[in-house]
Amino acid sequence: MASMAPVASAQYHFVAMLTPTGASKLLSWISGWTTVFAWQANVASVGYLTATQIQALIVLNNESYVYERWHGTMMFWAVVVVSTLVNVLGIRILPHLETAVVILHVCLWIRRGEEVENAALTVPRSMVLSLIINGLLGFGFLIGLLFSVTDIEGALNSPTKSPVVEILYQALQSKPATTAVVSLFVVVFVCIEMGMVASTSRLTWAFARDNGLPFSKYFAHVNPHYKIPLRAILLNALIAMLLNLINIASSTAFSAVLSLTTISLYCSYMLPIAIMVLQRMRKDQLNFGPFTLGQFGLVINVIGLLWGVFIVVFVVFPTEIPVTAANMNYASLVFGSALLSIFLAWFLYGRKLFQGPINELVEGTEALT
Repeated sequence: MASMAPVASAQYHFVAMLTPTGASKLLSWISGWTTVFAWQANVASVGYLTATQIQALIVLNNESYVYERWHGTMMFWAVVVVSTLVNVLGIRILPHLETAVVILHVCLWIRRGEEVENAALTVPRSMVLSLIINGLLGFGFLIGLLFSVTDIEGALNSPTKSPVVEILYQALQSKPATTAVVSLFVVVFVCIEMGMVASTSRLTWAFARDNGLPFSKYFAHVNPHYKIPLRAILLNALIAMLLNLINIASSTAFSAVLSLTTISLYCSYMLPIAIMVLQRMRKDQLNFGPFTLGQFGLVINVIGLLWGVFIVVFVVFPTEIPVTAANMNYASLVFGSALLSIFLAWFLYGRKLFQGPINELVEGTEALT
């Protein structure tokens, strides 16, 4: 799909492109908002992870330090501010920063597909390559980490509140060595956050351009000086910083909000894949790009769809038994509320203003023909 339409709107463009006209607008609207929720939660999630690792290092190296959630929120804000400044003032160096950590995280090429040369080939190839590299490295790291555990209870109840930091400390038996290793993680996480801000802002800008957001005209503006969607970048940063305030009041509530990262993202992928599977099974004509999966395409689509269903079902299960108000998994409640707001917004203004990714549909059709 990324080869068929390597555009910033990604999933909701795929849905609009593949769905019959009658249902195209509504399904594209649902996909667009679900994707926006997912990537906005991603910005909050990666920033929060970065902040908690920094806080864990402080606990590890300073036994007198008292762990406070609001400290983590302030660190999170600092990470978001730095990422935003790089996206605005240092946009030219951002690709080099992403390249420096490309083997350590999945590149965010789809959202910025319109800024890549020969995107119809570059985007899907980058996705496959980064998945293979990161999958192998991640699997190797996970195996090594698990074999390094000497005290499971200590890792789960560590004063650092980071099992990874505690496991590394158990394995290395050295605070300076542990700090050095985790510091590398932090650098990578900060670079990922920079990419997240860039990708999310492009998606937000694209959805606003297609009248999918409130005040769409304002947020679809591209700054003439920096030649970037500055207002969309600032909007995403502000929302992420406001969301993290929830963590001060309740970490459980904040975790529920972050659950949108997984559920919404998988649902945003599943919708176009499901439509693609239906069209393949009906043997409809599909205008593939230069990169295809060949005869394995349908099988891979079905496996991806089944995997998505599995993840979405099990991610809402409680993580502890017995279930209490404190440890309850509120992911289903948050996602259900998000869906309700999507449909409410559709009936209030979306059905009148949203026409789908009109410009991209025209340009994409011309490119494919």
